[in-house]
Formats: sequence, C-alpha cells, structure tokens
Amino acid sequence: MYYPPPEQLAKFPPPNYEHPQTRGNGVVIVNSVFLGIATVFITLRVYKRLFVRTWYGWDDVFILVGYFLMLALNILTYIGVHSYGFNRHIWDIPLTMASGSIRLSFVAKIIIILESFCIAMSLLIFYYRLVGGVGSHWFRMALHATVAFNIVTNLLFLLFEIFLCKPIQFYWELTGPVGAYCKPEGPIAVTFSVFKCLLDFVITTLPMPLVLRTQMRRRQRLIVAGLFGLGYVVSGAGMARIYYMYKIFLGDADMSWWQYPVFVTCQIEACLAIVCACAPIIRPLFPRWLEGSISRLKYWVPSRDRSAKHTPNVSNHATEPKRSFKISPAGTQIRVFGLTRSTKSHETDDLELVIQRHAEHHEEAAPHSDNGSGFQIGFSEQISKENIDVRAQALDPAHMDTSERDQTQTCLHSNLSVEERSHRQT
Repeated sequence: MYYPPPEQLAKFPPPNYEHPQTRGNGVVIVNSVFLGIATVFITLRVYKRLFVRTWYGWDDVFILVGYFLMLALNILTYIGVHSYGFNRHIWDIPLTMASGSIRLSFVAKIIIILESFCIAMSLLIFYYRLVGGVGSHWFRMALHATVAFNIVTNLLFLLFEIFLCKPIQFYWELTGPVGAYCKPEGPIAVTFSVFKCLLDFVITTLPMPLVLRTQMRRRQRLIVAGLFGLGYVVSGAGMARIYYMYKIFLGDADMSWWQYPVFVTCQIEACLAIVCACAPIIRPLFPRWLEGSISRLKYWVPSRDRSAKHTPNVSNHATEPKRSFKISPAGTQIRVFGLTRSTKSHETDDLELVIQRHAEHHEEAAPHSDNGSGFQIGFSEQISKENIDVRAQALDPAHMDTSERDQTQTCLHSNLSVEERSHRQT
C-alpha cells in the first residue's frame, strides 16, 4: 500500500473511529446536480444528431463515452462517501475499510484520466469537421499538435498511474510480497493536473481565430465565441483541482479529506466540458422550439425601419437587420442570431454547416487569399451595387412549396424590373 512519508505520518492526530469529523454529503449533491446538467445537454445532442441531422460522428461517440465515465465516477463517489470514508480524515478511517477506500480511489483516478481524454477528443474531432477540407496550414498543424498532445499526455499518465506500484495491487493492499514498492505519486498527480489545465486552455483558445476572423457581425461573433469560451471556465475548475492535488500529496498528506473537493472539481470540470462540447451543436434546436412564440417576440427587437412592420413590402424585408426575429408572409422564415433558416430545413442554422459551406465558398472564390498567415472565412458574399441583396431572404427552392417559390420569383422579377427602368432612365 502507498503510505505517506514518515514525517507526515508523525503529525497525524489520534484516530476517532466512533465520532469522526466528516464533510457530509455535499459532494454527492453537487455531483448529482452537475450530472443532471450534463445529462440534459447530452440528451439534446443525441436528439439533434439522430432526429435533426440523422447522422452520427466520432465526436459523438467520444462525448458519450466521456459522459458514461462521468456517471461511473458519480456512482463511485457515492459508494466511497457512504461506505469507505471518502468524507473523513485519513487517520479516522479504520483498517477494515482502508483497503477498499484506496482501491476505489485508484479506480477513480483511472476514470478521471479516461474521462478527460474522451471529452477533449470529442471537441478536437468537432474542430476537424468544423473546418472540413479548408483552412490555413498553421491552423491544421495546431490542431494536429493538440490531438497528439492529448493522446500522449493522457496515455503516459494513465500508464504511470496503473503501474505506480509493483505489483499493481500493492497500491491498495495492506501487505505485499517481498520487494513490493510504490513510486511517489505526488509529482505525477500534480503534473497531470497542470497538463490537463493547460490542455483545456489550448482547446478552448484553438477555434477563437476561426470565429473572430470571420466576416460575421460583431454580435454574431460574440455569441459564437461565447459558446466556445465556456471552456475557460473548465480551465478555472482545473486550477482549483491543482490546488487540492497539491494539498493531498505535497501538503499534509490527508488524502481522503482533500480528495473530497477533488471529486467535486473533477465533476464540475467534466460537466462544463460536456456543456462546452454540446452547446454549439444543439444550438439549432432552440429556434425550432421557439417557432410557436417567435411571432410574439418580433416587436421586442429593435429594427432599422419601424415603419416596415406597417407596410408589408418585400423590399423592406430584404433590408431588415439580420439580428431581428422575422416571420415571412408565408410564415416559414425565421432569423435567429443572424443565421437564417427555413422551418423545413435546419441546415443554415447549424454552426458547423454554416462554417463549412462559407469556408468552401471562400476557398473557391479566393483560393490564394490564405497564405498561411491567418484562417479567414467569408460568411457574407460580396454582391455588386447593381444587384439586389436577397441572400438573407431567399430560401432554397428545394425546401419551398409552390406558393413560396412563386412569391419569391415574383418579388425578384419586380425588383429587377425596377432596376432595369432606372438604368434606362440614366
């Protein structure tokens, strides 16, 4: 069994097995709340993949594995608190439960490493699909390097943790064979926590140039960057875990007492990482649920031309700001956060599809515009002054019924006729 150093053992007070000081059931309550939040986001993600997009990817597989590992850690923590003294000081844990308590801690550490690996891989695979076959060389190299860093660091620390003692079971057994030993765990555990926090920061920062260099409006960029920026909160939870890991191994060696908040920070970190991974993907679901009440909100949002709501002129619709909620006369066009979609097609409200398609268009229109110094994506097309700006209002004919298609064509012909007459007069 791994024992604290003798100088730290000498500082332990006498044990109190009958009425020990405990931390209560706070870890179970907090972990259950965050597990519930993660469950909601995972459920929405699965629903969106199976019933809206009707396809699945490796990022979904990794995020599901990470979620079930989070669930397993939550169950293990509950068992440890109620049966193995996870909420006690180490000197108040009887020898009858000491071996089981340390074994559960060993399994929990393995789960934490695998959990963090799977969630990070889910985000990185999502980034690969986000950029598709386009993107600057430096961005792809940074993405490759981050994936390699995630695999190598988690694999190394997993092997270090498993083979910390020789034989492996000597980690939790009270006695072992001749020659059994355990390497110091403190430096390995603290180093892993630091690397994990650094990796969370890098993964969160990686897509920011992709978002901030687009030609979206400022509000749209802030919304998308905010979704990805949730990962910085994960890094904050990771820094808290570094502190508690230091207290466990390099502080007073009261492992059971200080691993209690470690389990809390690990669950918070995993939950926030799942939210960060799911938020950009499940975003198209919310406009869909708000379709019934969106018309009641359209007058709450400021418009450039307030008189437009009194005059049902199609040309007013074309110049209306994208940020407003707008129902077309046919009731099939909704604008939410600047991304326009038809109620019959959710593709243009899907962040990954929008970035992919506009990136491909930008690559075709200006194949030499990216020389490796930046990753730029054209979110809005450059249209000449002679043409009518209908890109935000026109629907895909494949998703229109007959009346909508006729109405759109009539509007276009009418506006084009006006343009022709004006040119003839000049």
